Parts: sequence; structure tokens; C-alpha cells
Amino acid sequence: MKSVYKRIILKVSGEALQDENDHSIYDRKKLEMIADVVKEACDAGTQVGIVVGAGNIWRGRMSDKIGIEQAQGDYMGMLGTIMNAMAIQNAVELKNIECRVMSAINVPQCCEPYIRRKAVHHLEKGRVVVFAGGTGNPYFTTDSCATLRALEVGADAILMAKNGSVLVSTKSSTDSSGSWTSPLWRCYREKTYKSAYLTWTNAPTSRKF
Repeated sequence: MKSVYKRIILKVSGEALQDENDHSIYDRKKLEMIADVVKEACDAGTQVGIVVGAGNIWRGRMSDKIGIEQAQGDYMGMLGTIMNAMAIQNAVELKNIECRVMSAINVPQCCEPYIRRKAVHHLEKGRVVVFAGGTGNPYFTTDSCATLRALEVGADAILMAKNGSVLVSTKSSTDSSGSWTSPLWRCYREKTYKSAYLTWTNAPTSRKF
């Protein structure tokens, strides 16, 4: 099936990676489900960029609780997104899809630095790009980063998986053919903004969406 989008940004929250049973930071099945959706998009001819949060590792509100200054706490969160990006990269590569992690925080031993033109080049080559490190600046959320990266690489749409309620929800299922049937993925296939927004149980403001 051919996609209605040429290039998308998929925003995945850190909580969407977390194991709901033992609260460990990663759930293998959720990582595999994300990779499955990415593979289906790639097979449909869509170029995929991913922005990931770090809520499974670090939440900004923890800064006040333990006495860490906000900018310092924000940088800690950015480092958490690099860990999550590497976990997603591994899951995607297990599906035999080339994947690059590009970070706004310079960690050359683990990932490439974020350079807009290089990111676009990777996408044009059919590689999945996971954008890590947020915007590289404190006081900005990873939702803001998703919007920024989408504008920078010329994405046609931003699709968001928050708190496990859409992309990796246990309530989501596959149909008889094994195709993913979450509301988010139906939005991707059918290009229906309204239906995705109305069925998103933890929707942010429409401006962010």
C-alpha cells in the first residue's frame, strides 16, 4: 500500500517504551511494536524520522523534588533521550532497516551530531533517523523538538505516540492480516487528522498536535 505521506516525524514519548508491569525503563515488546510500525511505513515508501522523549528515565518535575536546577535537569533529560534513541535504533535495525541516531548533544562515541542537511540526506537514502538530545537547549520539550525537526527536514506530518495510549497501547491490536490497527496508524494510512485527534486518549493541545 502506497503512503499518502512522503516524509513523517514520529514522536514517541519515553513512557511509551516503559514496561508497565515492573516499571523498568524498557519493554521489549513495545520496542518491537514501534519497529514494526516503522517498517510498515518504510515499506510503503515513507521516509521516517523519530523524536523520542525520556519520561521513562527522567521527568522534569523530578528536578524540584530533589533540588536540581531546571536547566541542569533538562540536560539530564536530553541525555536520557540518547539512551532511548539507541534502544529504538537497535529495534529498527533488527527489522533489517538502516537507522541512524543524530543528537543535538554531542556524543560521538554513540551517535552522529545533528546536522540538518545530513539528516535530510539519510532520509532521502531511505534510512530511519532517530533525533536525540531534544533541541540541545534547556526549557524546551521534546514535543517542541518534534515540531522543529519536522520543519527543518520538510516533513509532511507529525504523528505522536504518547504514554503508550496510541502506538503501543495494549488495547491496540492487529487485524486478520496482521496489520497494525491503532488509531495513530489509521491516521497515517488514511490521512485523517480529525479521527486521530478525537481517538487519542491523552491528546495534547491541538496546536502541539
